[in-house]
Amino acid sequence: MNAHGVGEVALAGATSNLFATLADSYRRSKRIKAGDEIIIHDSSHEAKVNHLLCQANAGPWVRLAEETGALVKWWRVKGGPPFSTSLDDLKGLLTDKTKVVALPHVSNLLGEVMDLPAVVKAVRAGPAGDTKLAALQTFVDLGSQCNCQA
Repeated sequence: MNAHGVGEVALAGATSNLFATLADSYRRSKRIKAGDEIIIHDSSHEAKVNHLLCQANAGPWVRLAEETGALVKWWRVKGGPPFSTSLDDLKGLLTDKTKVVALPHVSNLLGEVMDLPAVVKAVRAGPAGDTKLAALQTFVDLGSQCNCQA
């Protein structure tokens, strides 16, 4: 896991619970403010009911943005088939205001396994540099001391 200390790894019964807890901790710590940007990959297992995003992996980040005035940007899956994710699309979304990139490591909708080292490299090389926080549907918070060799 490349964990180097307390607070780098969180285990829970469900990723959705971890995302909700992480998003809430960002809200309470005021790390996310009006004008900040949260990029969410759209292959999370959400459902839209009457134009409302139901809770699961994207829901906590959408609510965080609504509560703080942050902007949600959607990292879209390429239409297909084959349906897939473009790292270039993520790079095009990154700005100096990007604070969170939330994505599934393995999409239960597409069966796609994300190339996490490539995502980490793109996020860290983006306009905001190492100040971004990237939350993954795994047990890694890339805003901390992730030792991904990307």
